[in-house]
Amino acid sequence: MRKIIVLITILAFICPSLAFPVAQLAHVAHAAEDQFIVGQTVILSPDLVAPSVPANLTATAVSQTQIDLSWNASTDNSSVAGYQVFRDMQQIATSTLTTYSDSGLSPSTLYMYTVRAFDPSQNISAHSATATATTFDPVPVATTTPNTGSNGNSGGGRSGIELVYLSVSPDLQSALIRFGLNMSVHSEVYWGRTADYEMGGISSALYQKDHSVELNGLMPATTYFFKIDVLDGYGRHLIIENQSFTTLNLADTAAPANVSNFRATPSVKDILLTWNNPKADFDFVRIVKSEKFYPRDVNEGEVIYEGRAESFLDTEVRAEVDYYYTAFSRDFAGNYSSGAVTDAALLGPGEKAGLPKLFANVLQLPKEMIHALLKTFSVADIDFIQDGMKLP
Repeated sequence: MRKIIVLITILAFICPSLAFPVAQLAHVAHAAEDQFIVGQTVILSPDLVAPSVPANLTATAVSQTQIDLSWNASTDNSSVAGYQVFRDMQQIATSTLTTYSDSGLSPSTLYMYTVRAFDPSQNISAHSATATATTFDPVPVATTTPNTGSNGNSGGGRSGIELVYLSVSPDLQSALIRFGLNMSVHSEVYWGRTADYEMGGISSALYQKDHSVELNGLMPATTYFFKIDVLDGYGRHLIIENQSFTTLNLADTAAPANVSNFRATPSVKDILLTWNNPKADFDFVRIVKSEKFYPRDVNEGEVIYEGRAESFLDTEVRAEVDYYYTAFSRDFAGNYSSGAVTDAALLGPGEKAGLPKLFANVLQLPKEMIHALLKTFSVADIDFIQDGMKLP
């Protein structure tokens, strides 16, 4: 069977008299079992809205032959395709960025700049406000590199460039270096694990007074060295070297070690507590007391001592009362240890101090109530581990 494919644009909205013939043609085609594809042409409204005018255009002379431009991005109902750059009312460049370096200029010359934005439909904004700058005078200056120290001074100011401020904000795996000069300069920042600055360098895109460089891919808790080499429009250098910073530590969530040799020595009127603090990762010890049982948490019971000493005399005690103590050591990250325990009661007349009665008040079950598996349980079934090693 022969098939005829015909594309018909519906124009009934333009010429109503065409509506019936088109319908009739479609009916006849169906009767002859031929195939027709009926399409409709849709005319969209054209984009006639121009982007907003670029704002805050600045022009900065950076040498005898170059002026750097920067401005704020424009907005548009669809998108901004780019910017036209004008010097002395003549277009000199097109840029998709909000910066431009105009080079090849004459020394000691005043230049005037404007910028216009355009969108994909070639709608063009009005000119921005005018910005002017004068290129440097042709003063011959030797391009020497002063030998600077860690303070960034340039050996008596021979270069004329001065460091105004320098700050470093390290994080876990990055660091933000900010610095400012007394004039617009080009900068390069070098860094590394050693003073050879072997890990790389980052250059500034434009000549400017204020600079900000972010270093990424660093290791936590690691010291890095960096130097800054700045260059002005006359080719003069200032090197700021022997600088360093240390990235932050990972979050400390590990509990510190318990105090050791925690003991309670009673007399007839008070109880002396003694212990030895951990040698590392230790801020202070908190001792908690209870008349019921050994406190299981730093907030359970009465806090009777907090500090870095290794003894405490508990005088708030009564006769014929068992006192249970737990000592929790704390590290600088705020983590507490699992707790070391001891207990004591005041001595009666003529009574001598003995060993702590650990777990003396724990209920003893009758043998017939103990599970069969537990009846064969012994100390040999327990592993004692200290400093990551199993004890015999």
